Amino acid sequence: MSPDEVLAENAETIREYGFMVQGVVNPPGEGAQLVEWAYTIGLLDAADHPELVVVGPGFERSGPLLQSMGRCVLEGHSCVAGDCITLGDDLLRVGPVHDVQQGLSTFNVWHEMAALGVLECADLEVLQVFVPTSWFCQGHRHAQPDLSLPHTRIDAPIHVPNRAARRAEERRRGRH
Repeated sequence: MSPDEVLAENAETIREYGFMVQGVVNPPGEGAQLVEWAYTIGLLDAADHPELVVVGPGFERSGPLLQSMGRCVLEGHSCVAGDCITLGDDLLRVGPVHDVQQGLSTFNVWHEMAALGVLECADLEVLQVFVPTSWFCQGHRHAQPDLSLPHTRIDAPIHVPNRAARRAEERRRGRH
């Protein structure tokens, strides 16, 4: 499917259901971590409600969560930063998203839909939904970057050099 066909399909989904959920996988580069996130597109127009984003868990978990939350928003429910939501035995927390994320490629498809005229809202507003740590395997319990922090980036591979690379860089800087 071509990019234009994907955008047309996205537009049709938004027209039919009021919103859609976009999943994103930022594959790791050398020494970087895999970052996944999903967000809604259309809640601002359909319900005058901020879009929602979940960062960390795979789309198989975050997609259905955002679908369910989006349907609740369309039925008249809303959430604001600071809310806690009970989902079965789990507790979700809702937090703000810093405006800097709008200038990054974090919400590219939302911006593409707005540029195509599918969305009427000109200003993006987003809330982050934090899921319980039990949604992550043991080694990734802290895999939910906090998008309220201006330095947080999920739109590009997060490069974390290993210890040997850091020491080599320190030695290189020490020589100059």
